[in-house]
Amino acid sequence: MRFRMPVGGLPPPDPGRERDHYPIGLFHGIYGPLGLGTALLPPDARATLREVIGAKAEQLVHLYTTLDRRTDRPTSGGRFTARILGEPAAAHLDGSTAAGVFLISWASLREQVPDVEVSGAEVDEILGRLELFGPLVPSHAAADLRATFCP
Repeated sequence: MRFRMPVGGLPPPDPGRERDHYPIGLFHGIYGPLGLGTALLPPDARATLREVIGAKAEQLVHLYTTLDRRTDRPTSGGRFTARILGEPAAAHLDGSTAAGVFLISWASLREQVPDVEVSGAEVDEILGRLELFGPLVPSHAAADLRATFCP
């Protein structure tokens, strides 16, 4: 399956979104894919980025790099557990944080590769994750995902 970025790009962010979420798009790859040597800032310098973009945004940027997204599972109370690459114990995340990492991953895919081959298994995984996070995904993002993969 192929998909392309729609003309005009993605819809604007939700007006109610926290202000510190906006820099995530600019800095989501600053720690690079873990282990590939492409980091612009090493993960041990997290305090520097936290000062610049805020604690919540930096947490999402860090998790985008280190969270093993194949391992996140819902637990009680709307929370999730997931493995952090290089860490022995699973992390415990609130639902909006886990969903935020999913949305950063989706936005990165859309932005970096406007014309990409996606396998049926990858489509099933993305749509399954959309269902997993359900109401935590803003309606315009859910509509974009569905329109892309369920035309």
